[in-house]
Amino acid sequence: MSRWLRKAPVLIALVSTAALLVYEGIFRKLQPDALFSSNQVKTIPYLFQNYASDDMLQTVKIADLVNFGPLGFWYFHIQPPLHQAILYVLALPEVFRSAPITSEIVDLRMYVFYTIVYGLINALIFIWARDLTHSTRLSLIVAVLWAIYPGNIQMATLLDGTYLSLYLITLTLYLLYRFLKTRTPKYLTLFLLVLTVTSYARTIFQIHVVLILVVAIGCFWWMQKDRRRIGFMVLDVLLVLVMVALPVKQYLMFSSFSTTTFGGYHRTGMLFYDPPAELYYSVQVPENILRNAEVFKSDNNVPIIAADNYIREQLANEWLKTHPISETASVLMKSLDLDFQKAMAPTSEYGTNSLAQAVPWRAPMDNLLSGYLYILLAIVSIIGVFVLRGGRDAWGLLRRYGWLISLYLMIALTIGLQNRMDWSEANRLKVFLEIPVWLAATYLVHLIGVRVSHRGEQTKSAVA
Repeated sequence: MSRWLRKAPVLIALVSTAALLVYEGIFRKLQPDALFSSNQVKTIPYLFQNYASDDMLQTVKIADLVNFGPLGFWYFHIQPPLHQAILYVLALPEVFRSAPITSEIVDLRMYVFYTIVYGLINALIFIWARDLTHSTRLSLIVAVLWAIYPGNIQMATLLDGTYLSLYLITLTLYLLYRFLKTRTPKYLTLFLLVLTVTSYARTIFQIHVVLILVVAIGCFWWMQKDRRRIGFMVLDVLLVLVMVALPVKQYLMFSSFSTTTFGGYHRTGMLFYDPPAELYYSVQVPENILRNAEVFKSDNNVPIIAADNYIREQLANEWLKTHPISETASVLMKSLDLDFQKAMAPTSEYGTNSLAQAVPWRAPMDNLLSGYLYILLAIVSIIGVFVLRGGRDAWGLLRRYGWLISLYLMIALTIGLQNRMDWSEANRLKVFLEIPVWLAATYLVHLIGVRVSHRGEQTKSAVA
């Protein structure tokens, strides 16, 4: 049994990957009419959703990147580079053979890559749930439910960077949880390692996060059991420097610490501020921005986007300086409300996705896990855990896992302010917040089970 328990996460990952591959294969065979072609290059339909990786705002044309070469990543400014780097790696067989490369070739490989990530996420949920509950059966149940969750399948078959980011963010939260639980130095280093990788995959982690992180690491070093492990400390510092390297590179080349040149658009968007044309064009764009953005141009990775980011950042900063705090708070609350309402929609309804929206249990799961009912379940789970743990234990949980809660809330706030005026994708981005809610509900079920079992044993003892 102990040998099986050690292998259980590996088995879950392998079975999950195989199951999604089989489901995708069967769907392609039985429902070819439900597949889509690229919006830009009409091919034989092969997509589960209605756009290819080449169609997306946050990518460049894979053929352009292959022709330019790996140096293109240095001049890639519209997003952190990890997702684009994976697309490039998937194109390497053609690169080595000097064969033509298309988005279709890379996309089909990306689907396979995401089935592997799908397996890793399901295994991670099992590991975390088992750590919380010490129950293999309950942990397996929640892993299976997440595996068949239409929102999960939807994100696992989108060709953008969301699903990779979901795995990395969840792993980051888990490793922080493990460090706070055990105070072991290796978990702090692993947490920083995965956080660093995540910062190269997701725009959630900007320069302000690094500043907070420096304070947090100082606290973590003091909290850990063995502060004599100099090797771990040196590695921790190096990881932070690697994390800082990306926003610093962006600043040196494009005069902005933001790791995406859509950042200025987001900043004015969350303020519901559309600068007038005369003010917009009065901002002088530094010459280095246009010069560096001119080197590698493809889709949105062009000088006009880099310049727009700089202009909007300057105007948003000026707006914040010249408007009272009360007005700033008002527009931010408007953004939070807009994104909150958008997040109420089922995760599986983000765009058209034939594969995810075809599962027969979609309607009941979506009805339960969306809208105010989902919010209510989350609140009941969190409050229920603290009630069943009791006052002193509940305070102990808050003290021990305060940093984990803070990181989660920071991610939630970032998602809550990600709108661009009236446009929002909170129904997609909320997936980053869902797994901890599922785990809180799992832990509540475990505590209820322990309480019921304890009362049953007391009743038997009284009867005896």
